[in-house]
Amino acid sequence: MKKLTFLLLAILFVSVSCEKFKERHDKETPCAVVSRENVPTAVVSALESKYAGVTVDKWFNKDNHGYTASFASGGVRKLAEFNNNGTFVGEDVENDGEEGEHEDDDDDEDDDEGCDCETE
Repeated sequence: MKKLTFLLLAILFVSVSCEKFKERHDKETPCAVVSRENVPTAVVSALESKYAGVTVDKWFNKDNHGYTASFASGGVRKLAEFNNNGTFVGEDVENDGEEGEHEDDDDDEDDDEGCDCETE
């Protein structure tokens, strides 16, 4: 009976510990908003080349892995992500009804923690 009680308590402890870890791990982390002056020239040039004539509302530092620009183009809100040397990584188009938060979707399975670009 003591072994069964101990086993049940151990299972309960592990379950609670895992849940606490998951809660801490799942917290949203906003990306740092940076001024245009703090964005590498190569990134700004790449954006201006790809999206001629847009005005960037916000620049985000994506966990020191790159930068994301938030802007409107053709009446649609967009986020364009570039790595630190200016290579285009991807684009996120904000659909009607989205809340204005865009998470990192890195394919690196070891790096599950990413920041959120809050566009509103």
